[in-house]
Amino acid sequence: MVNGDNATLSLLTGIDGANITLADVMTSNGVIHVIDKVMMPPADEVEDSSDATSGEDEDDGGLLTILLIVLVVLGGGAGAVLFMRSRSGEEKVSADFTQGGIMNQLQPVDPAIYGTQPIQAVQPIQAVQPIQAVQPVQAVQPIQTVEVIPAVVAEPVVLRQWTDENGYTWRAMDNGTTYWWTGTDWQKYA
Repeated sequence: MVNGDNATLSLLTGIDGANITLADVMTSNGVIHVIDKVMMPPADEVEDSSDATSGEDEDDGGLLTILLIVLVVLGGGAGAVLFMRSRSGEEKVSADFTQGGIMNQLQPVDPAIYGTQPIQAVQPIQAVQPIQAVQPVQAVQPIQTVEVIPAVVAEPVVLRQWTDENGYTWRAMDNGTTYWWTGTDWQKYA
């Protein structure tokens, strides 16, 4: 085993109290035997000593833990900033009008043109015309109400499911798509 212990594997008795649920699954780097229990290495025995040096070791461990937490938080913040920066670079629409050709279409304006125009005299107000009679409003046609029924989207149906020689499980659906089991969920095979 990884920790250096020896373990006996048997199809009848299992391994260290765990039953084998699937044996001899061939992979690219070896053979897998699936068991129904999580294997944990034995816990190391810790000596309880009340030396003054053990207090210093605990303080160093606490300081190291705090330092690691600070580094993880800073690294996560930097990663988030870089991620957001890369996302905004992809979706950013150029605000530079010269690239879009808008500025190239505009003509320069000479401010002297507006300063030299003479001011025109205001025309006197003429007499107000009498108000004409209001036309009667025609009858309004009633609005017909139409009930909208939302479309029901049918889930695809599994036509066939199989496991290949490498141990991967596949599904062929009635809509023509194929999915494979990743170990946690079904992914569409492209």
